[in-house]
Amino acid sequence: MKKTLLLSLVLALASSIPAAEPKRLLLVTVTSGFVHAAIPISEQMVRDMAKASGGEFTIISTSDSPNYPGAEYKATIDARDARIPREGAPDNRLSAAQIQANLANGGAAAGRAGGGGRGAAAPAAFPGQATGASTTQQAALTALGQPIIPLVTKVADARTALGAASLAGPGPGTAGDIKAKADALAAAEQALATARADALAKIQSSPDRLSAAQMLALSGTAPAGGRGGRGGAPAAPAAGMTLAEKNAAVLKEYLSPEVLKNYDAVAFLSTVGELPLPDRDAFFKWVADGHGFIGIHAASDGLHMTPEYIKMLGGEFSGHGSHSEVAVVNLDPTSPLTAGWKNGIMITEEWYNFKNYDRSQVHVLLAMESQPNSGAPGHYPISWIKPYGTGRVFYTSLGHRDDVLDPKADIGDAEFKVRYNPPATALMVQQHILTGIRYALGLIKADDAIGTR
Repeated sequence: MKKTLLLSLVLALASSIPAAEPKRLLLVTVTSGFVHAAIPISEQMVRDMAKASGGEFTIISTSDSPNYPGAEYKATIDARDARIPREGAPDNRLSAAQIQANLANGGAAAGRAGGGGRGAAAPAAFPGQATGASTTQQAALTALGQPIIPLVTKVADARTALGAASLAGPGPGTAGDIKAKADALAAAEQALATARADALAKIQSSPDRLSAAQMLALSGTAPAGGRGGRGGAPAAPAAGMTLAEKNAAVLKEYLSPEVLKNYDAVAFLSTVGELPLPDRDAFFKWVADGHGFIGIHAASDGLHMTPEYIKMLGGEFSGHGSHSEVAVVNLDPTSPLTAGWKNGIMITEEWYNFKNYDRSQVHVLLAMESQPNSGAPGHYPISWIKPYGTGRVFYTSLGHRDDVLDPKADIGDAEFKVRYNPPATALMVQQHILTGIRYALGLIKADDAIGTR
């Protein structure tokens, strides 16, 4: 009788305890530069995770805003993909007429953005002009830009060479020649992007520092050649609001200090460029005060002119080579974020190189022991976690290719039409990202002590 009464009391008490409120995760899918085709795939993946979480967490997304420039982003991706030579059988190749037209369009876009393409009077060091620059600012930009101009020309030449290779008829060596030309273009674009970033870093650390508006005008709303991939001129924005204005309006709607109070964590899904955060100091304080930050793939290729962002994240994108298959090493097999990962699993991906990365200041989870393109031995990180104040940060560079994220994908990505990674790999990556999200939301504990691993 006493046991029955005690059990009844316990059950009554348990039923009176309110269920835990689901954690709230904001997905940021706004980009001020290169538009990754995997952004919608990443978003859908995380939405599906939330639905399957049993109420652990819910999703809010910037893509739900009426100001979200989804049509512009899609048009940019479609225009870029239309002029990328397809890998595979000859019947997947663009016709000569299509490639000629795309090269002409690309050349015009390059000329407008300082790429030195057809119709350009002369190559320019930067894609745009720093509006309202003072005499000393303009002189500094001119001096910093002089070493960049040859790199702009090199990108234009590499793009022309790739187009010429693509026009060659099917035959032995054609596919290999196209790949070599594509690799050369990617290397030239990486060198140009790095040089531009370094030049802007120098002027931002000098008395001639540019304003946020000048930086946006100078770098443009889309890269000419692309940081983090092959770029392209953006589609014309809807009448009444420019693309930059739409981006700013969306971020103000979701990331203003008073709105941040509604979230437990924020995830940047392959965001690129100098995102116009409405209050940067408030954003970093919000994370440091016990909230979570998740960065997927190109999240490390944004806010290059914001040192606190790089410090919070733990590293900064410095370029990438061609997609390659490498062995991934699990440096913390005891972590819930890497449970089940075996050392040496082979994954094909667009692997990132990093600068401003200090191994002793992060808790590394996954890494490579050789450079993915040169094969040079060393430490090349892929994923890590770290505390930021009392907040929690998770970053992974995985997430460019469709077949890395989606077990049902029938292609690698829009550029590489062949699926290389098996469905089991995508499922492992999804589990890795899911546990990273749960860690950042405070739903699970993980050893995030920083130090060399």
